[in-house]
Amino acid sequence: MKLLNCSTLRIEDMHPARKQKLEEQGVSTAYAILSHRWESDEDEVTFEDIASADMRTKNLLGWSKIEKTCTEALRIGIAYAWIDTCCVDKRNLTELTEAINSMFKWYAEAEICFAYLSDVDSGGDSTKSVWFTRGWTLQELIAPGRMEFYDKHDSSTRRSIQSLLAGIPVGRRMSWAADRRAKKEEDRAYSLLGIFGVSMPLLYGEGDRAFLRLQEEIIKETNDMSLFAWCDSTVTSPDGSAEFRGILTTTPDHLRDCRDLTSLSDLRRGPEPGNSKKREIQV
Repeated sequence: MKLLNCSTLRIEDMHPARKQKLEEQGVSTAYAILSHRWESDEDEVTFEDIASADMRTKNLLGWSKIEKTCTEALRIGIAYAWIDTCCVDKRNLTELTEAINSMFKWYAEAEICFAYLSDVDSGGDSTKSVWFTRGWTLQELIAPGRMEFYDKHDSSTRRSIQSLLAGIPVGRRMSWAADRRAKKEEDRAYSLLGIFGVSMPLLYGEGDRAFLRLQEEIIKETNDMSLFAWCDSTVTSPDGSAEFRGILTTTPDHLRDCRDLTSLSDLRRGPEPGNSKKREIQV
């Protein structure tokens, strides 16, 4: 994991050995983390931009978010920050894969998360922000233990809802992702890995197969059958009846009607978690 030093604005590799050494010296490695909607790729500050210390970097739109994050972190005594645009070398597929699979954990372990709503004016309705429609920001909303929302001028706080996740059915959690969008189709699935506590390789170019693989990984970890409570009313057979397309769906949009599902433990009768290839669906 790489962290941005909020005082020097330099990237530091915070591998376990270095983290332990710093903490033994009494240096806190706690970090703040930023949740935001990406601007165009040309406007964001990348890992290469920070590493090169190019003065032109400060003219990019994304620079103000970095400065704001570091300023607020230092204000409350936090020396480091993690920002997805500049703390991951996206040219390195191994590092990118690790970051995406660890994203939920990193947000959960952050001392505080700053959510930047760049399209909300002072006094405006924060819930109308595009931030609430993006795929990646779903887990960024749920994971942190402490969060502050920033509009163009002010901030507000809210308590954690992380503790509620365990009792919420899979189908209901999946419904939160319905109608959210991401720049890459596969990211709609990859951004949900942390919410369901699973990992899988990133295969950009696989299209909706990514969501099928996500469901297969979830099945290995839970006997919660609400994952199969999806409905696609747009697909019918030639005679007008519903067309059967398999037990898994290709998009979380088909679970949007699961938002009111409640977990009933005595109805969750399924096989124990194990290998999905050996698992049978029992009706």
